[in-house]
Amino acid sequence: MVEKYKNTSGFNNNFLSKSMNSPLLSKDQEQSLTKLWKDNKDPKALEKIILSYSKLVIRIASQFKHYGLPFNDLLQEGHIGLLLALDKFDPSRELRFSTYSRWWVKATIQEYVLKNWSIVKTGSSSAQKSLFFNLRRFKVNGVISHKERKKMANLLGVKEKFISDRENHILMKDASLNAPLTSDTVEEWQSFLVDNKQESPEDAFIKNDEKTKKKEWLTQALSSLNEREKIIINSRHICETPLTLENIGKDLKISKERVRQIEASAISKLKLRIKNLVLEKENKSKNINLCSFSG
Repeated sequence: MVEKYKNTSGFNNNFLSKSMNSPLLSKDQEQSLTKLWKDNKDPKALEKIILSYSKLVIRIASQFKHYGLPFNDLLQEGHIGLLLALDKFDPSRELRFSTYSRWWVKATIQEYVLKNWSIVKTGSSSAQKSLFFNLRRFKVNGVISHKERKKMANLLGVKEKFISDRENHILMKDASLNAPLTSDTVEEWQSFLVDNKQESPEDAFIKNDEKTKKKEWLTQALSSLNEREKIIINSRHICETPLTLENIGKDLKISKERVRQIEASAISKLKLRIKNLVLEKENKSKNINLCSFSG
């Protein structure tokens, strides 16, 4: 029943007018009609219940108009709450359906507002929900004073920090990054976003320059190795799929322990050669600076 109701496209003026003019049901009528619906799924009983209590839905939905959501959507959610209440209602209990359904209607509308107010999740705990729907009552001239924040914290049973951490998100509506900065400019907000992960041109140049130098040093260092050392270093550390010591040993017809010894010796040679190349570069830079200073 609820799923079927969700597919309705809206409420026309005729329906709203008819609902507002329909009298509220007495307790006996409530008991009779809800029992007819629960026991026999009588469509006429359902129609009378909905028409009689749609004015309740309209009144509650009107309390949420200032959240900027379509009023027809609020009405639809309210009526879904009314149907949920009807599904859960027990006619045998000494309880008015009008009282029982009020909570379901309001809760369903509140849940809809929370889900659609912002693309950022507002909160699902009872304290967060209470804060969301009470914050505007304490707002004066667009801000929450310390006095009002303290009063609200006591009312909701939360700490003031809990409120201050969330009030900006709750009070401010989502804004598009494609929106212009002002009415007099075409520049958008997103044009001023800073991407901290993106390298500056200077950093990218330095990084690329260092990478090139390290590649040159490695190439020069490798040239200092003999043929067997080159094969082992290339097979173990440079090729896309490194070979095991055992496989390299079979190819070179030596033991894997001997491969390990040659590898260790070759790595030491490479480190020493690269260290000398770096020192040579630093010495050249110092000499160039001294010549420039002398000139």
